[in-house]
Amino acid sequence: MIGTAIEEFDLCRSRPTVADLVREVERGCLGAQLRPLSYKAVAARVRLHDQREVLRRRHGPAHARNRLGRVVERLRADEPLSLVQIDHTLADVIVVSSTDRRPLGRPWRSTSRPG
Repeated sequence: MIGTAIEEFDLCRSRPTVADLVREVERGCLGAQLRPLSYKAVAARVRLHDQREVLRRRHGPAHARNRLGRVVERLRADEPLSLVQIDHTLADVIVVSSTDRRPLGRPWRSTSRPG
């Protein structure tokens, strides 16, 4: 009941309060002839939601990205060649067939280099 109310009512652009969500859950419980849940129980379930998802659904993906930022970690190499990065790029040449000189396409060039 709480999960459905959070998905359909709480995670929307209108940004209702927890008290509004508690009233919505209470209406759903009474309609299903269940005992209404406490404010504390509903608030605890709201806190369990991923903050990035909450911000994305309520304010949009750009706001969530700007607010929480990207997770950036540094790469560390403790010994030689323990970290190798591989890159690729589309070459600025066209490969042709050796028999009839028909174009086969542009090759991908891969390079690997120590971190």
